[in-house]
Amino acid sequence: MKKKLFLAIACPFLALALILTSGWFLLNDKAQTPVIEPKTATQTEAQAESVFPIIPNEQIFSISETNFVWAYDVMDTETVLGRATAVARVKVLSSEPASYVYPPAMSPYTPLNVQVLEVMSGNLELGLQTLYFPGGTVTAEQYLKVEPRSSEKMGLTKYSQNERKKMHIKFEQETDYDLKKNTEYIFLLIRDDEVVSGAYFILDGAYSTFTTDKKNVKTGNELKSTKASKAKVAASTPAE
Repeated sequence: MKKKLFLAIACPFLALALILTSGWFLLNDKAQTPVIEPKTATQTEAQAESVFPIIPNEQIFSISETNFVWAYDVMDTETVLGRATAVARVKVLSSEPASYVYPPAMSPYTPLNVQVLEVMSGNLELGLQTLYFPGGTVTAEQYLKVEPRSSEKMGLTKYSQNERKKMHIKFEQETDYDLKKNTEYIFLLIRDDEVVSGAYFILDGAYSTFTTDKKNVKTGNELKSTKASKAKVAASTPAE
């Protein structure tokens, strides 16, 4: 039997005015994970392997589907670019397990191992780097440490620690995009030392991800300029 629980998740780093709903769907062993068709940038990318780990359905305890109301127009490429501190062409190599890099956000980020091929603006260094992409899949044990009250309502506390480490919670949100291994992208990046010292985040996920021909992977809009703002961009908070 499926159960549904609604949560309010604060996601300040994405500069959201308000998160409308976050629906938690608890899945039993027979439940099927919804199929989400990836939006591919090129035919070559479509044939490549996803950089994100594939978690077996039986290990998915719940799925969080989150809808946002944004504090700015993420559909407008120039607006998103105006928040960036760096723009770079990178090759995505692999990913690490998602984690709560910024626990108050109540939303995980997936570390991407990349090779920075070209710094189009900003002070990012060439070579191997770690960039953080919003969203991902965490273990139930990770979630319990960040959201103990919600975890209790979801029934996570009745499982042992070892069991929770084998159970997963998958975050699905509009900023998702199925990045491919060994594929080049142009990312709009933000560095905020108040969140993680020296770390760069892919600003708004899919809305800050472009193909090498400068087309946004979600909207199809063209990136007409690659000049990032040099001003320090602080971690944003939801409007009151």
